[in-house]
Amino acid sequence: MRIGLIFDHFDERKGGAEIYLSRLAGELSARGHEYRVYCLDGTSSNPSVAVIPVRTSAHLRGALDRELALRGVAQAREDCCDVIHGVRHLLEADVYQPHGGTYAASREARQRIAREGVAQGLKSWWSSISSRNRFFEEADRAIFECNPRLITVAVSKLVHDDIRARFGAACADLRVLHPGIDTSRFHPGLRQGAGLLFRKRTGIKENAPVGLFVGHDFALKGLQQALESFAKSAPGRKEGHLLIAGRGDVEAFRRVAEQYNLKGRSWFVQDRCEMAELYGAADFLLQPTRYDPCSLSTLEALSSGVPVITTAANGAGELVSQGGGGIVVHDADDVAALAGAVERVMEERDGLSEKARASVGSLDWSLHASSMARIFEEARSRRS
Repeated sequence: MRIGLIFDHFDERKGGAEIYLSRLAGELSARGHEYRVYCLDGTSSNPSVAVIPVRTSAHLRGALDRELALRGVAQAREDCCDVIHGVRHLLEADVYQPHGGTYAASREARQRIAREGVAQGLKSWWSSISSRNRFFEEADRAIFECNPRLITVAVSKLVHDDIRARFGAACADLRVLHPGIDTSRFHPGLRQGAGLLFRKRTGIKENAPVGLFVGHDFALKGLQQALESFAKSAPGRKEGHLLIAGRGDVEAFRRVAEQYNLKGRSWFVQDRCEMAELYGAADFLLQPTRYDPCSLSTLEALSSGVPVITTAANGAGELVSQGGGGIVVHDADDVAALAGAVERVMEERDGLSEKARASVGSLDWSLHASSMARIFEEARSRRS
């Protein structure tokens, strides 16, 4: 079976969706399938991913995204792809797996954190006239309304419920399948292996409390709230450290950390460390996100036996609640609740660690890839 993915800029260094899709291609290849990425530009270190450029003539962002959506699908059909796989901003697909959730939900979350006053007014005005935003809104509806045979795979119940609430009966076949994770790479043994070596290399005491924040959008993922709540918790007031992994305005948030007396105890590691080292060194993951359809770092932390503190706006939080491997706070702005969660997790860490690992046992990549392969086969049979 030949599967075609339509994507704008495919780069595995960007984050979760590309990493997931690259691994999916490898797993499908091992099962005898072919996975192709039709994109404006891209690269992949995975030989199982065939990156195929789509030629476009548009220059404005909205027109360019629309042209990619149309030409990418047409080119994939001409190349005899059995199934079109979409993850965002398409008008046509056979299997739709919106890793970013709906565009509307993401936009609303960003609007909530935007500055009030003139800046917010200008942002809202620009959003209302932007051709790109208008296309994204159109694609959000059209993918469901114009594809009666579509199979939609929501990465969490949070995304499932949001799609159902917004588009109702238009999305007839809507399922939930959490992303796969590498349970052999992320495991509790990291604490005595890579994590211990990281602490020794950086001078962090073996018994010092260590929290971890992961996110490539500091404002959306709640770094401000993470710093404040950690500083107000007992571990943060004493000898605790907070590791911060991701890309963003490091200098601005370094100043925020200093305001909370975390200078020398807040580490902006960015891309200099392996994630396995960070999960091994951490006592808990602190992720007070404003919106995340299903945080990959949450799943990896749980698999590593690291308890998670997150919010109800994180789709992966449902696994934290169900498995008891951490604490889910309702509101990212409830700093007192977050600080209390940090203290409780540190007190109960050993018991929570076992529950964390058990909560994601069914998300092993082999099982996940088999489920996706069955979905693609079903979509192919519907077309024929």
